[in-house]
Amino acid sequence: MSRRNRYRGAGITQHIYDRGNNKQIIFVDDIDRAAFMSSLFTRAADYEIALHAWVLMSNHFHILATPKHPGAISKFMQAVKSSYTQYFNSRHSRTGTLWEARFKQALSQDDNHILILYRYIELNPVRAGMVRGPRQYHWSSYHTNARLVPSENITPHPYYLLLGIDEFTRAQAYRNYVAGSFDKDKSQYEAEVAVLKTTAANLAVFGSEEFYKKLSAEIDYPITHFQRLTILAERYAAEEDEL
Repeated sequence: MSRRNRYRGAGITQHIYDRGNNKQIIFVDDIDRAAFMSSLFTRAADYEIALHAWVLMSNHFHILATPKHPGAISKFMQAVKSSYTQYFNSRHSRTGTLWEARFKQALSQDDNHILILYRYIELNPVRAGMVRGPRQYHWSSYHTNARLVPSENITPHPYYLLLGIDEFTRAQAYRNYVAGSFDKDKSQYEAEVAVLKTTAANLAVFGSEEFYKKLSAEIDYPITHFQRLTILAERYAAEEDEL
């Protein structure tokens, strides 16, 4: 079976996900995490990839990014994964593949979905039971997006910028949005997570019918279309309530 093509266009925000082979640990300690992030930031600058959000877990990572040039995401990910494999194998005296497979990507045009992805990515450590809140976890972009910790490597997404007139109001609005997942928006958030997990294994598109048709014309195999993640999540939550 031939390998499926990646979406190679530019200017489309993408949720990128990858993990270790057989779910093995790929970040043993903070030295490993620092090495990976150094490579990620360096290659993002090299290929002109705007990084909006990210998190490192023990055996996988998530990033939210927008490429400026066609084909840049694939080159970027290949460079990051190759360099980190060489580093990891050398440091931990091992050989062979480190990664499970080709990275997963989901494409988004929807403004609300972008913020859902911000929250989904940065709350990974909380869902995994590693910490009680995102502020307690060092290896994510939450500290920049919600706490205004300076980072020249993070580019606010245009839809994130709509949260407020300045960086302080935006950060406050985003903190409130994340906090909602623990109380008033908890059921909605849990439903969003459930829907996102079902799409993680395949190429999915979130956006208008026109957006979906445009991308479908550029990819040689079927892709899943979701017009509004929020609608799907609401349906999922309603079904759960009926059980």
